[in-house]
Amino acid sequence: MQKVLKIIFISCLLSVFILYNNAPVNASWETGVKTGFVTNIDRAVDSGTDDSYLSTYLSFFREPSGESRLNLALTTTLEGVIYRKLSDLSYVDISFAPAVLYFPHRKWSIILSPFLHAKGVSDSDQSALSFGGRLSLEEQILKNFYLGQYYIYEDSAANEEIYSFKDHAVGIYTGLNLTRSFFIEIGYEYSYGDSFRSISTTETTISGKGKHSTYSTSYESFLVQDTVTCNTIGINAGVDWTKSLSLFAGYAYTRGEGDMGSFTSYSGFIGISYRF
Repeated sequence: MQKVLKIIFISCLLSVFILYNNAPVNASWETGVKTGFVTNIDRAVDSGTDDSYLSTYLSFFREPSGESRLNLALTTTLEGVIYRKLSDLSYVDISFAPAVLYFPHRKWSIILSPFLHAKGVSDSDQSALSFGGRLSLEEQILKNFYLGQYYIYEDSAANEEIYSFKDHAVGIYTGLNLTRSFFIEIGYEYSYGDSFRSISTTETTISGKGKHSTYSTSYESFLVQDTVTCNTIGINAGVDWTKSLSLFAGYAYTRGEGDMGSFTSYSGFIGISYRF
């Protein structure tokens, strides 16, 4: 099955490239910086580790022409993240995501986007190469109000098996453009897949139905592979100060359930971007 998915993924990339090279598109660059926090970053069963981070990125966009119902796009992003306490988690990530956009109606859009990520982490065990795809739908209900739905599949292969995972996620969101320059968006996501969970070193036994486990020097605890379902509620907002300069922020709450027990996590960020 995995081999078939990889063949499909590569075929999608080649198809997009062949079509894309003949399509008139607009290109632009965007750079930005953001700072944020994550609680229970190790998905701990008993007590989690909180941390904050600083991130900077550079993205290249080739946007669709908008001249027909079928359009093509491309996003490539290089990002670097530094964690304040858990420096072993700092990483550099490069992603590549072509997309096919179809407009069955002037107010509806369907987007299919395979993607590829290469992530180099300070703790080399967590460095990974992942691929997957996103299928999303969006409906413009009113002039300033829209709805969206999506499905995401990701298969990530890390240097250390316990950090590898396969994940399925479905989500729904609604957005409101309060003014021409300010928007707010609220969403819900349900995900199901593999995940590492941490257990305090004071534990004398490790549960998890005999699943793979290891000791992590990054988290200073034992890690166990677990099958987890997560429910996440998030809110995002942004404002365009000028045509090129934007401010954005977001906050999310996640609750996960697995064989090892439940956990909760909070995350938030604020950032600024410049498009040129």
